[in-house]
Amino acid sequence: MVAEAWIVRMGSQVANVLSKSVHLHRSLTDSEISKLKNEILKSEGVRNLVSTDESYLLELALAEKLDDLNRVANVVSRLGKKCVEPALQGFEHVYGDIVDGVIDVRELGFLVKDMEGMVKKMERYVNATSNLYCELEVLNELEQSTKKFRQNQHEESRRVFEQKFIWQKQDVRHLKEISLWNQTYDKVVELLARTVCTIYARISAVFGESVLQKKGLGAVEGFCSSPPMKDECREVFRKYWWLPWFTKGFRATETGC
Repeated sequence: MVAEAWIVRMGSQVANVLSKSVHLHRSLTDSEISKLKNEILKSEGVRNLVSTDESYLLELALAEKLDDLNRVANVVSRLGKKCVEPALQGFEHVYGDIVDGVIDVRELGFLVKDMEGMVKKMERYVNATSNLYCELEVLNELEQSTKKFRQNQHEESRRVFEQKFIWQKQDVRHLKEISLWNQTYDKVVELLARTVCTIYARISAVFGESVLQKKGLGAVEGFCSSPPMKDECREVFRKYWWLPWFTKGFRATETGC
C-alpha cells in the first residue's frame, strides 16, 4: 500500500488535524460569521460579562480564530519536516512570512479555489480512516477466530468464520482505497498546507487585513520568517513554491538568492 508505513505511525494525528481544519473552516462561513456578529456578540451575556465594545469583541473573536489556525499550522509544520518536498519541509517559514505580512496570502497561487469541495474530501478522508481503524480491529479478531476454528472439527462453523473473514477483508480493502491509507504522506501534508493558507486568507477577508495587523494580531509565536531574498527570487518562490517540478530542483545557490 502507498501509505501503509506512515499512516500506521501518524494516521490518527493527521486525521485529527484534518478534522480541526474542517471545523475551523465551517466556523468562518458567511452564515456563521453573520451569527457571530448579529447574535452572539450582541447577546446580553456577552455584553454584561465581557464588553459592549463591538470592535473589541471582534478582536477577541479574531484572536480565537487565529489561535486555532496557528495550532493547526504548528502541527502541519512539524509534519512538513518529514516530507520529501523542500517546500513542505519549510512550511513554517512560509506561514511565518504570511502572518508577518511579508507575503500577501492573496498573491499565492496555491490557495484552494473550491474550499467547500476540499472540505468534503477531507471529511471523507477522516471518516473513512476512522472506519478503517475500526474494521482493521474486527479483521484481526476474525483472523484469530478463523485460526482457532481451523483446529476445530466443526466444519460448518469453520466455513462461516472463513466467509466472514473474506467479507471483512473486502471491506478493509475498500476503506484503504478511499481513506488516507491510499495517499502519499507529502500529498496529505500539501493538502493541509494549502488549507491552512486558504483559511488564513478567509480570516483576512472576514475580519479585514487592517484589523488583523492591529496590535500585532497577525504575529505568531513559534514560526520563523524566511531569510531575506532578492525581490525577483521572492516573486518566483511565492508563485511556484508548491509545485513538485520547482521544489525538486530548488536551491538558493542555483537561483542566485
